[in-house]
Amino acid sequence: MADKKRGPNWSCEEKEVLVEEFLKQKHILRGRFSTKITAQAKKDAWTKVMNGVNQTNPDMKRDIESVKKKWDNLLSGAKKDIIDYKKELRKTGGGPPPRELPALTKKKYGRFSEKTHHRWEDKNLVSSLD
Repeated sequence: MADKKRGPNWSCEEKEVLVEEFLKQKHILRGRFSTKITAQAKKDAWTKVMNGVNQTNPDMKRDIESVKKKWDNLLSGAKKDIIDYKKELRKTGGGPPPRELPALTKKKYGRFSEKTHHRWEDKNLVSSLD
């Protein structure tokens, strides 16, 4: 077995740039394959995301696979944060208000409004994260 060497930790700035760059390319990266959205177009979009991340820290170069993996980790973490937040909103008995959602989660899912909590929004929130 080949031992995989652990890469350096991602800085907050790199994570923020990853979210920003992904959102710029979201229509391609999350779009269905078609005549306009091909495998090559998706690869090119991930390359643009990777280049944006690499510009933040020229000494540390990330490859496409590590950028994709970090995106998946951020996405699953954001889903967990939203589920935990919604669970806290449904608790009864007083007590302190639920903790704020992390900034990256809010940025990624800007359409989530903390002031309105309608049943239809709650049902569609987690399913719309992908």
